[in-house]
Amino acid sequence: MTTSMHPHHNKSLQIRPGLGIFLVIPLLLTSTIAQAEWHHFGYFRVGSNFNNQASCLQLPGAKTKYRLGNECDHYGEMAIENSQVINANYTVKARVMGQIYFADQQDLSQYDAEWNQYMIEAQNTTAQSAFNGSKLWLGKRYYRRKDIHISDFFYWANNGTGIGIEDFKLGNSQLAYAYKTNELDNGKTLQSHDIQLYDIPLSAQGKLNLGIEQQSADQTGTDSGLQLHAQVHYAFQKDNFFKITAQYGEGLGANLDMSGGQGKTTRLIGESLFEITPKNALFSTLVYEKTDQQSEWRSLGFRGVHFLSQHYSVAAEVGHDQVSPDNENTRTLNKVTLALQWKPNPGFWQRPALRLYTTYGDWNLAAQQAGLAGGTSGVYGADRQGFFTGIQLESWW
Repeated sequence: MTTSMHPHHNKSLQIRPGLGIFLVIPLLLTSTIAQAEWHHFGYFRVGSNFNNQASCLQLPGAKTKYRLGNECDHYGEMAIENSQVINANYTVKARVMGQIYFADQQDLSQYDAEWNQYMIEAQNTTAQSAFNGSKLWLGKRYYRRKDIHISDFFYWANNGTGIGIEDFKLGNSQLAYAYKTNELDNGKTLQSHDIQLYDIPLSAQGKLNLGIEQQSADQTGTDSGLQLHAQVHYAFQKDNFFKITAQYGEGLGANLDMSGGQGKTTRLIGESLFEITPKNALFSTLVYEKTDQQSEWRSLGFRGVHFLSQHYSVAAEVGHDQVSPDNENTRTLNKVTLALQWKPNPGFWQRPALRLYTTYGDWNLAAQQAGLAGGTSGVYGADRQGFFTGIQLESWW
């Protein structure tokens, strides 16, 4: 599923946006010399809450928030992809994707727009060749992302600009290597060597995915970092699944992405989706993250959906976040949303979805003092609870 739920900024010193477009456009214009197909895909969400001064709720120190009825922005992205069959053994694809982001639902005068993908991919479809059916890519891309949908948490998504090879078959498993770069806030360029071994069979439904990434930001290698990733993924019928992910990062890899960092981070994630009955589905997630620099973060959330008919359903989402900074009081946030949804067909992943929602949240004094919803000078003042309603349209294709 190719979707994005928030903007990603991965600016690189190595391959400039202008150069990326220069590389892609000529290939798009050569569709007349080979059998070519055009595809487009994208994502957008737009909405408005009826309480114009309401503020969406995210606990300071937590990486994400539970998103149903809790997104005070507009976001959209669209990609155009040209696929060409060069001959019986080779396929070449070129993709460009742009995004636009409005941080405030009520103010459309301020927005951010950029190219978030521009890349070329060449695949040798012959398994007996030296490349063994793998894909070679060049450019800026979303790199093998994994996320928790209900919290929009891209926990394994080391996006960047570079070059790599993926889907190289090793027995029943597959191998990927990528060299990526990304510009850090301090002006340095983060360089990454990313190796992933994935689809390692555990059973008829279960697979193991492994990743190791070495990062550096200078020529001597003294400013460096490491990331380790391991995921067990069980897939069942009707899109049901269960995943357990363990991650470790240190040094520049401590943020467990391509943004740098310091210290050490350990993270454990569980997530699942099950259709309990033909008319009921439940998505659940659990996150624990410990850093030696700041705090512990614990997150537990559920989204249940009951299908009333082919087009109408009721969704209920409950989320709890807890952040325990070193030498500070523990912050907590609870959020509950109830939404009436219209979809063209039943199903948890079916889109578009038009939602009428109402959201309630409450938080403790430590969260308020840390600045949740603007603190005491924010829209809720001295109150430590908030209530707002609204409407949202979300779609991907």
